[in-house]
Amino acid sequence: MLVLIPCSAACGPSEEKREAQAVQAAINRVRKADHPGRAAVLVELEQLTAKGLQAEQARAACAIAFRALEDAETLTAKVEKEVAAHSSAGIAPPADLLTRLEKAQKLLDGSEAKMPACQQAVKALQQLLR
Repeated sequence: MLVLIPCSAACGPSEEKREAQAVQAAINRVRKADHPGRAAVLVELEQLTAKGLQAEQARAACAIAFRALEDAETLTAKVEKEVAAHSSAGIAPPADLLTRLEKAQKLLDGSEAKMPACQQAVKALQQLLR
């Protein structure tokens, strides 16, 4: 007599581990992406849902840190492009240029301040995956 035993619980990684792996993979894609391509993979990370506490903490912490970095780099690139356009046309840059650069720097500083929380959450996630 052959008895079939469901192996949903016994076979393969648990749902928590699969979720943690998906979050870790999404974070790695964001980390490896350069500025122009980071926006799309960052949105994927931001929209990822995680039920497990460690996976959600890592997802949220890294999404927040990398969103600030992406916003800083986007604003900086816009300002640099605008400065170049004004310079080549021989006209003065807009009056709010310095204000926008300061905002970009604050976003960058905020990103740097938030990265340790991302790194710690990723370490906790890696512990779960061992």
